[in-house]
Amino acid sequence: HFAAAANGTLATLTASPSPRRLAWVAPGGTEQSFALPRRAYADARVSPDGKFVAMVSTDGDGDLWVLDVQRQLLERAAQSVKRPTGPVWSADGRSLIVAGLYDGRPAILHVGLDRASVPRPLTSRPLLARPADWRDRTLLLEEMSMTTRIDLSTLQLGRDDIPRALLRTPAVEAAGRLSPDGAVLAYRSDGDVYVRPFRGSVPSIRVSRGGGINPVWSRDGQTLFFQADRSVLAATIRRGEPAGEPREVIKDTRGQLQGLSPDGRRFLFLLPDGDTAPVVTITLGWLPPLLRGSGRH
Repeated sequence: HFAAAANGTLATLTASPSPRRLAWVAPGGTEQSFALPRRAYADARVSPDGKFVAMVSTDGDGDLWVLDVQRQLLERAAQSVKRPTGPVWSADGRSLIVAGLYDGRPAILHVGLDRASVPRPLTSRPLLARPADWRDRTLLLEEMSMTTRIDLSTLQLGRDDIPRALLRTPAVEAAGRLSPDGAVLAYRSDGDVYVRPFRGSVPSIRVSRGGGINPVWSRDGQTLFFQADRSVLAATIRRGEPAGEPREVIKDTRGQLQGLSPDGRRFLFLLPDGDTAPVVTITLGWLPPLLRGSGRH
């Protein structure tokens, strides 16, 4: 949760940076944790081939990490990017796009995973936004507004310098996830999960009943998983619409659903290690003067 004042001050409400562990969770509830250093991990995303997991740590200035799943080897990436958030993978798994502070300015950055790569800002102006998903030349963003809170927008890589609004309403639209073929958008809006065609103006359809968060697509795009009331539910999606009622696949879960294994048999979770308390962080001068008063960030 975050909010911005007209003078450029940013206030963020987050959980305290308590350690979280990364684990596969099977439908029966069996957990298989990764042997990783204890850190406050967040925003874990599985690479398209399932061989790597990108995530951030929120303690200190924050870091971007890439985990080799088979070897359980964790390496830091893009150390020049501070407070990274929202890493998303390229289709070939060779690079990431991430939001963070770069040279002291908020930016959306392309990060190659070879050691010689230097983070490259994707826009000439700072953006108060973070990546949600990435397909071909289209980057899906969660963008903050002082008037409509959080919206979903798109950025055409190599062509746009300013995001284009996709969903902009008084409600919070977040956690946008594109189906594997890029045709259907799943997202969370004020406590429920919705789907709609990514292109066009067809109305959104609610998938969850009585609450839903953290949508994750199956590899074939025919099932949408999400969390509700400490359970993981699965909804069948046909031609961009829910078919039938969601069914429970995991009950009494802890932590946050992050992704799916390549074979679709296990779910990637970030599990809490102890209780967390909310922390309010105040950042002065986050919004540059050239953007103040514009009504959009």
